[in-house]
Amino acid sequence: MTQRNAVIAAGIVLLLGVVAGFLYFPRNTENAEPLQIDCSDIVQGCGTGALNIRADRPPGIMRPFELRVQTENAEAVHVSFAMQGMEMGLNRYRMLSQGKGEWIAEVTLPVCARGRIDWLMQVEVRRGQASNVYVLGFTSE
Repeated sequence: MTQRNAVIAAGIVLLLGVVAGFLYFPRNTENAEPLQIDCSDIVQGCGTGALNIRADRPPGIMRPFELRVQTENAEAVHVSFAMQGMEMGLNRYRMLSQGKGEWIAEVTLPVCARGRIDWLMQVEVRRGQASNVYVLGFTSE
């Protein structure tokens, strides 16, 4: 491979990386701080006026469950799971639109090596160029 071809290939790889990062990571967040939502029973549902979320069954470690989000005018909705002071690796889920403001995904809580059950779910709702971020605290079985 000539030096010119190597430079062109490197440029293409760099451009693809920038495009992928632009599509994967939020571009702008309206909320300086994520909006905190306390959730005593995620099966019954939790939320605010702008977003409601519920699970089809009590979440358990490494047991898939269905998550539903109701929010208006969203172009994309993503959820991920972490714990206070502890990242849980890459576990970002893209929710699928069901129409009329309802979004759905089958998700699985990752394993916590310390056996904790206090979860933080981050919900990112993209509307146009802006994103709203909500953090919902809940416990698993």
